[in-house]
Amino acid sequence: MPDPCRCAPGQVRTANQARCGNTDARSGKTGRWPTNQARRLAAVVAHKVVNSSPCQGTKLPKRLPVEVTPLATATVHALADAVPERYRALVVLAAGTGMRQGECFGLDIDHLDLDNHSLRVEQQLVLLPYRDPFLGPPKTPASHRTIPLPQVVVDTLTRHLISSPSGTRTGSSSPTTTATLYAGPGSPARSGAQPSQP
Repeated sequence: MPDPCRCAPGQVRTANQARCGNTDARSGKTGRWPTNQARRLAAVVAHKVVNSSPCQGTKLPKRLPVEVTPLATATVHALADAVPERYRALVVLAAGTGMRQGECFGLDIDHLDLDNHSLRVEQQLVLLPYRDPFLGPPKTPASHRTIPLPQVVVDTLTRHLISSPSGTRTGSSSPTTTATLYAGPGSPARSGAQPSQP
């Protein structure tokens, strides 16, 4: 790629297209690299290293939506059979709802309404380097949602709550202690995980 401080917008556009490619444009993964380049160049302009950024006026490739292909039922059963028994319900939950990994591990028992075949996504388990796991808000405001549950998910979660000791509250009097569905020793979703501070 040409030196970004010495090239014209047309050259930046050509470099972006070469970097992203048509396949990435269709997959919706085109924005991060060009956007980061634009931010770096904006900082260069702000420090008066150059007078203007060649990224100004450059149009990025369109980010098209990605079609989600659900796993086949046989594949879900195979995955559930391959993991330790305590995590089988986790596989069925993720496959049946499309929830993110952190949302599944952060699911609180109080957010389940199995009688009405639904659950609420109110938090997620956040895993960061050099920090203990903690509970934080979902990824985006739109991630706060109510999800209908298929009967197979309801049945699987019911069996999990009956058979797994991690599906119970610890009895702590702390108002911030939660009862995540997958709490307990050996799990990243521990019963003592604390909500993040504002």
